[in-house]
Amino acid sequence: MSNPRYIGKWYRNKENKNKRQNKLMPYNRYVEVSFDYGQVIDIVLWNKVQEKVEKLNNIKAKGVKRCYPLSGILKYKDGTKFIGNGAWGDTTVSTYYFNKKHNLRIKTDIIEKEAKKILLEIINNSEIFLKSFTKFMDNKEHVIVSIKNDINSICDKILLIEQSKKKLDHRLNFLLEDDDVEMAKLFKEEYKASYLNYSSQIKELESSKLQLQKSLKSIDSMSPNKSKLIQTAKKAIDYISTKDLISLKSIYQNLFTRIELSVEDSSKLQLKFVLSDSSLASDMAEDTFCISVGMVVVARIELATPAMSRQCSPTELYDHLI
Repeated sequence: MSNPRYIGKWYRNKENKNKRQNKLMPYNRYVEVSFDYGQVIDIVLWNKVQEKVEKLNNIKAKGVKRCYPLSGILKYKDGTKFIGNGAWGDTTVSTYYFNKKHNLRIKTDIIEKEAKKILLEIINNSEIFLKSFTKFMDNKEHVIVSIKNDINSICDKILLIEQSKKKLDHRLNFLLEDDDVEMAKLFKEEYKASYLNYSSQIKELESSKLQLQKSLKSIDSMSPNKSKLIQTAKKAIDYISTKDLISLKSIYQNLFTRIELSVEDSSKLQLKFVLSDSSLASDMAEDTFCISVGMVVVARIELATPAMSRQCSPTELYDHLI
């Protein structure tokens, strides 16, 4: 239905139709040829078909250039990333996030719809969102106490080693003061080995102590800024409404450290949204400030097949945020 002969027409140099004809050589000019037999199909039907063809071509062109705003931060539970991908048929366009290691495809509208729900939870300052802050602060205090205990334990170990070094020095001094030169010579190698061993242990413990002190200082200063998160989420919603996916991707990368996905079976998906403020300082607190969403019988979750022949759309269930 795209052959103009059906309406009794033919075109020469059609690609030059919109160019200035007087600037072209005669053999490059656009020419419309009318055949004597006229139209063999209804012109209204022909026009509708051409509009549909043009629309599908535009969709395909847009699909090829589509930005995938969650690529890079959407990860499987083992840390492997999902990348944006698509498939274009004669009449349909399918876009999805693809994990190569696990050979897993998930439709973009499934994941991006859930991300939008999380944005709205943040913007509305919902009870569930506030609960995540409380959980984070409780865990933050727990982590701080744990680190302080570890630092105290290291200090105790260093003190014991220092005492052992002093005993070693006292033993050497005793031998020298007693003019027992021969025994002092025999003790020399043992003293050097023990001294180096004690010094090495202290150095390692001091290094561990320093790292813990840095983590403690960073975690202690962590204070999630709800106002900032809400403003960022509002910007993301604006970009969704204007379909500015490139700007949306930048916002998501600032808002979320990662979106962690796990699949228990072929019909259940778990998503955990980890906000950036939760892991600015240390991996110890990384999992304590997050939002997760569970979906049972998730639409179009399937292992990838070479032909992508099966398409399913069961009911989505938005369970809960924690």
